[in-house]
Amino acid sequence: MKSAHAALFLLALVLVASPSGGMAANTAGECSVIMLSPGGRCIQRACSLLCAESFDGGIGGCIDAQRCECSYFCM
Repeated sequence: MKSAHAALFLLALVLVASPSGGMAANTAGECSVIMLSPGGRCIQRACSLLCAESFDGGIGGCIDAQRCECSYFCM
């Protein structure tokens, strides 16, 4: 369990620099962030859990083999 928490923590720390600076406004009140997995592989369950915990109920999904995208409501 400790290794899973450590992996989630590391995943949260590594933000991918995108043309929009890693954060993008999708629609009014909706934001997203793209994170790079430090292990080199995005795991759907870990991505989903990380987004839900880090962004107050955010929704996450792997967008490719290495990146996790979290969508969440922002003000």
